[in-house]
Amino acid sequence: MSSFRDYVCRDRNRIEGWFGRIDSQIFFELLNYQNASGIDGALAEIGVHHGKSFIALCLSVSGTQKAYAIDLFEDQQKNLDSSGKGDREIFRSNLARFGISEEKVVIDARGSDEVAPEDIRGAVGAVRFFSIDGGHWRDIARSDLQLAVSVLAEGGVIALDDFMRPEWPDVSFGFFDWFEGSDRQIVPLAIGFNKLYLCHHGHVARYRSCLEKSDFLRFFLNKHYEFCGVRVPVFQAFQLPEWGLLRRLFEYLKLYHPDAYVTLRKLMRK
Repeated sequence: MSSFRDYVCRDRNRIEGWFGRIDSQIFFELLNYQNASGIDGALAEIGVHHGKSFIALCLSVSGTQKAYAIDLFEDQQKNLDSSGKGDREIFRSNLARFGISEEKVVIDARGSDEVAPEDIRGAVGAVRFFSIDGGHWRDIARSDLQLAVSVLAEGGVIALDDFMRPEWPDVSFGFFDWFEGSDRQIVPLAIGFNKLYLCHHGHVARYRSCLEKSDFLRFFLNKHYEFCGVRVPVFQAFQLPEWGLLRRLFEYLKLYHPDAYVTLRKLMRK
């Protein structure tokens, strides 16, 4: 557990990639809740790149659980939006660097649209946490969500990267497209700094409570919002030019030095 906590708080910065402090803490809280609650299953990610967020998933593995990594790696002609360029050898080196045995990891070097649910289930079983950080065009975002849902264990979580991010509007388009055609059993549970989190409707309240009780995340809770028929916590705020100097300073600390920001807020409350 200490290695998982250390990775989330600090060591993830030793790996090139994109996995911010707030979302890394959300991963930590949700994965720990699953372990404590007996929610069993594998871990999976589309778009592992060099393993920055995938390693966080692996550090939560217990017992016979395994992890499934999907990435194009060197097959970059299929990377239609040029969003990152994964390297298989760097990825494998980073797994070893954090003591993660490749016997616990299945590496699938294909586009996610070539991966069938049976491939994942046959290799690792149902998935309790599925991170999506792959292509950013509408059809692939919708397809990735459908793949994740089709292998999700009861009580599992899906994390969709770059939701509502201005640089990648088709990710949000793909989500809403998928959601409109779904049976509404998988719904949002939280909006992180750069990710949308989803789970089965019956588990929303428990997951939401686990995030809201976090001693770290409570300092980043911006609001609650009724979204897709569910009340979700939002751990992000769009920065505005109208803010005064003091608000800008606090927002700067929140964005670039989140742990220092939390320490300062705790001192201010004493």
